[in-house]
Amino acid sequence: ASLVKKRLDERIKALDAKIKQLEDIQPDKLTQADQWVIDYGIKYLTVAREHIASHMNKLVALAKSDDLQPEAAE
Repeated sequence: ASLVKKRLDERIKALDAKIKQLEDIQPDKLTQADQWVIDYGIKYLTVAREHIASHMNKLVALAKSDDLQPEAAE
């Protein structure tokens, strides 16, 4: 696998861990404002994760095409 794919997979894994961490917070210890912030964080991180996952092939292909470009003359 390419380095870009590896890094994207790592990012997805990190996002999954952060989402789980937020989901595991006990709601009975939160104020309504705290819960709103937690819910917002979960939604934000989920959208970021889904965006990376759904565009991963394109991102990897773009990185590969950059690897094929000749170096610019100085």
